[in-house]
Order: sequence, then C-alpha cells, then structure tokens
Amino acid sequence: MKLSRSQLRDIKKSFKKKNNEDRVDEDETEQSKSRHDVKKIFKKEKKDNEKNQNTNEKKRLKKAKKEKNVSIEWNIEVGDAVEFKTSNRDDSFEFGIVLKLTKDENYQNLKQAMNNCCALILAHSGNFWVNLRNILKLEDED
Repeated sequence: MKLSRSQLRDIKKSFKKKNNEDRVDEDETEQSKSRHDVKKIFKKEKKDNEKNQNTNEKKRLKKAKKEKNVSIEWNIEVGDAVEFKTSNRDDSFEFGIVLKLTKDENYQNLKQAMNNCCALILAHSGNFWVNLRNILKLEDED
C-alpha cells in the first residue's frame, strides 16, 4: 500500500499531536499527585540520603582510625643492662644487654604499641626477643 506525500504529512501531524497530548497528560498526572504520594517520595529520598551519609561517615571514621598513630616512649635504649623474665611459668629473671629495639614504629593504638614493642637481648643463655613491658632497666649505683 502506497501513501501519497500529503497523506504521510497528515499522519505525521496526527502522530505528533497525539504525542504532545500524551506528554501534557503525563505532566498533569505528575502535578496532580496527592500530598500523600509526595510525602512518600520525599521520605524515600531522605532515607537514601541518610544511608549514603551513614556509609560515608563510617568510611571516614575507618580512614581516621587507620591514620591514627600512637608513638610510645620507653626508658630503655640500645646498650642498656636489663633484667627480664624468661617465661611466665618461672619467677626467675635473667640479665642481659639490649641489642636492638622495635619501639620506633608508629602504631594505631596504645594497646597495639604495648603488645608489639620488643627488644633483642643478649643474655648468657642466648639472644631473646622480649616484650618491652617485661623488661626492667638496671640502674648504675654511684
């Protein structure tokens, strides 16, 4: 079936007119939404925004927690004479000299710093890595 140009033009005009009417109807339906529907939409958007804010806040706190550095100072230095406990079972102490310290690192919190600071100690029975909180510095008697 062949259509003449004038028929095609009329069809196009009617099609455009129909589309314009549909668009106007859609606009009217959007404007004619009830107050209740509008409240629902705003409530949903608010929840989404709060979720995004909460996740952003959590990410920011995690990042800040990772960046937090604690440095801890001990009164022990390399070359000091020290007294340390060899095991938790015995009450016996050994004597030695500090060879190396790991206290210069920055830690995320105080508990981690207390648990991870160590010293390499040369004792008569060998070299030991000992936690710094288990070491007592021997003072010189003058």
